[in-house]
Amino acid sequence: MPDLDWQAILGPVLGNGVAGGISSGELEDFEQSVFRIPPRSVRLAPDCLVELPFETLPVAWLDSGRELVDSSIRPGAYLQHAAGCYYVQDAASMLAVALCDVQPGQQICDLCAAPGGKSTALAELLCGDGWLLANEVIHSRLGVLTAALARTGKANYLVSNQDSQALAGATGSLFDCVLVDAPCSGQSMVARGKQSMASFTTDQVAHSAARQHRIVGSAAKMVRPGGRLVYSTCTFAYEENEAIIEPLLESGRWQPAPIPSGLEQYASPVAAGCYRLWPHRDRCAGGFAAALVSTGHQQADIDTQHPRHSKWQCQDDLPEDVAEWFRSDAALPFKSSLYNTGERLELIPSAAIDNCLGIAYSGVPIASVRHAAGARLRNAKPSGLNLKKRGKQGSPPNAARYEPAYASAILDDVLPARRSVELTDAQAIRFVSGEPIRDAINCDPGWCVVHWRNRPLAWGKFAGGILKNHLPKPLRQSGCIADR
Repeated sequence: MPDLDWQAILGPVLGNGVAGGISSGELEDFEQSVFRIPPRSVRLAPDCLVELPFETLPVAWLDSGRELVDSSIRPGAYLQHAAGCYYVQDAASMLAVALCDVQPGQQICDLCAAPGGKSTALAELLCGDGWLLANEVIHSRLGVLTAALARTGKANYLVSNQDSQALAGATGSLFDCVLVDAPCSGQSMVARGKQSMASFTTDQVAHSAARQHRIVGSAAKMVRPGGRLVYSTCTFAYEENEAIIEPLLESGRWQPAPIPSGLEQYASPVAAGCYRLWPHRDRCAGGFAAALVSTGHQQADIDTQHPRHSKWQCQDDLPEDVAEWFRSDAALPFKSSLYNTGERLELIPSAAIDNCLGIAYSGVPIASVRHAAGARLRNAKPSGLNLKKRGKQGSPPNAARYEPAYASAILDDVLPARRSVELTDAQAIRFVSGEPIRDAINCDPGWCVVHWRNRPLAWGKFAGGILKNHLPKPLRQSGCIADR
């Protein structure tokens, strides 16, 4: 066992066994748990009626959370995971979701959103009403974030790639809730091999804390008066947790959010509005979260150099070749508008159009242009802002045809496909691995949404008796199983 200075790491939290604190007598059990892999857990999708293939217990702080009874099981290996029935997520990460107290109709921002565990939960809790801005500053992580959001089957989110300070300058105090799942030293991730022992050093903690103060300062400017700021980490260090929140409380501009029922036992003894989970007590990796409510105006200085949404123009209807993929009675999702970026058709939440200023973002992709034939289109870099007006049933200049986007297949409940195929367990296992399906399938030629147990998996294209596989390559996985 490494020799760690827990007094320096935990600060005033150590020696305080009240509620969410930790007593000196627990220190040995705690330290052993830090270096032991915690139980696996998942978060259920709200609309999934498929039975889980493993036994679970409820997670105390989030209704949709489930802990696997047998942690030797890999929940990501099942078709139920590929079909979006649940998201694999440590139970400690679910605490921040509970503290956001999301209500339908709200405007929510997840400021440090990748890989998407919390963003997907927030999008689901909005129930299709209101909208989510999922922001990730590291460009290389946008792919996994957008794929995770697409799997929710929701149409009321945007994805942006902005520094927190720039985003605050573009939006001002717009949001009902801003979640900061802050980059941190990651001490609770060491057992899983995702962080090294360097996460416990003074230098690493100080470096992380300096960055967290900057991010939280920007996030605070994005919350409307009376709105909520939620901050979370996957580390135990006091300097990265309560010490980040205490200056906000001392400013008088923030007060602790009301303690949710059942969370009293996790309350930090050091700072109001703060909560801790411990691996030796709470059957999770451990973590920290805080929820504050704004008592006044936190308006950021709006960057007036950003273009305004008055320059945007909306596409009236789907082009004919795209509309052919969907049922004739299908309508665009309620409270969403269709835009053309020159390379893609995207759904944008209507409320975001009314409120977002000049941030570059992407919406929910419906289709992308395939084989664009002009240099203007080939070299275009979609900004999310300079949206081109298109005719009611027009096509992009010099473009050969559209290809459906993965997200539009998962929107099947709100934008149902004209053609669909239901796969058997054996066929679905092969499809998820990336194989075409050559078995006898009853389907008209053309694009179709591929289902398994009534859950959409992706688009396929039926031609010549073969169902061609259009599941995105990053989402393919070999060795899936349907049930235990």
